[in-house]
Amino acid sequence: MALTGISSAQLQVNGTETGSLNTPIRSAGRTYLAAYENETLTGVTGVAQIIGVRFRGTANATSLTQALTDATINFSDFNIVLGLPSNALISAGEFSTTLNTFDSWSTSLTTVRSGALTMGRNFWQTGQWTPTVLFDTPFTYNTSTAAGLLFGFTHPGGDSTLDSSNFPAATRAYTNWTSGQGADAIFATNGGGFAATPSGFVDPLIVEFVVVPEPATVLALGMGALAVLRRRQKS
Repeated sequence: MALTGISSAQLQVNGTETGSLNTPIRSAGRTYLAAYENETLTGVTGVAQIIGVRFRGTANATSLTQALTDATINFSDFNIVLGLPSNALISAGEFSTTLNTFDSWSTSLTTVRSGALTMGRNFWQTGQWTPTVLFDTPFTYNTSTAAGLLFGFTHPGGDSTLDSSNFPAATRAYTNWTSGQGADAIFATNGGGFAATPSGFVDPLIVEFVVVPEPATVLALGMGALAVLRRRQKS
């Protein structure tokens, strides 16, 4: 379920958009997992209860067309997970290989949302945050003790064919965690879930997490602070 009735955040750190990614709206199954170093997350300190997530439409009006804004995309299942990074991920500072399963990169991936999802008309708008996709189960995140946050989703494909040229915002600013502010992502070209191995590396999406206690504030992914770029070596 996607709702708009969550209080708007007073503090947002928008990511620097350097690309786009159609993984959340694909008509074919996809599994996706991103890792964000703790220093990349801004807007909240201490313990936060994460209750939902927002994506952002690309600011490129040629890519995010009016057709997508007007469309309704239905998913029979759209599962979202959150988790904490494994020691191997913290040590490597990145998803260093595609030979490991998605869930091996986390101490434990928690399913915070499952079931059907409808992205209705005006869900995607050029350069704008989407309505909040609320979680079934809040996720406790402690910015004082956690090294980073993992965010992922898996779906069997939506019923829209607009995924070839209409994209959510992403950043190509991959950085190793040793830089102090890092982000990385992997994906699979199926909706097989997190016990499978990924197909390859991919750009991290620009998202923000809605948290409580009220008034709702946002744990925003400060992708604009990512500075040390390097070209990914595909495994």
